[in-house]
Amino acid sequence: MIKVLVIDDYQEHIDTLVGTLNIYGCEARGVSSGAEGLAISREWQPHLIICDGLLGNMRAWQFSYQLLAEELPTRPYLVALTGFDSKLQRVLCEECGYDEYINKPIELSTLLGWVQKARVRFEQNFAF
Repeated sequence: MIKVLVIDDYQEHIDTLVGTLNIYGCEARGVSSGAEGLAISREWQPHLIICDGLLGNMRAWQFSYQLLAEELPTRPYLVALTGFDSKLQRVLCEECGYDEYINKPIELSTLLGWVQKARVRFEQNFAF
């Protein structure tokens, strides 16, 4: 089962994404801050992380920079999902390890596509 972490400072976004992902067979959790996201990522090791671009005290690029500086057993598929597109933020997210940078709203097919990409990455990391 693919584990997905949703990080967003707007609870309605968390509830919608987590609920949808769970319906489609993922084990999804949501948190409302980058610090919580870092802590749960260390412990739970999600395969896919969907992070809001502008969290309260942290930006998406800061989250990924801190996350990827740690020694994780596998690298999660990282998606920055933002309501405020910024060329600078897009560049920073790309340079700090995000696989995708997408503007809200998203289609269901896009969300499920991220799950599939995370599944492929996870399976490649553990192929014998």
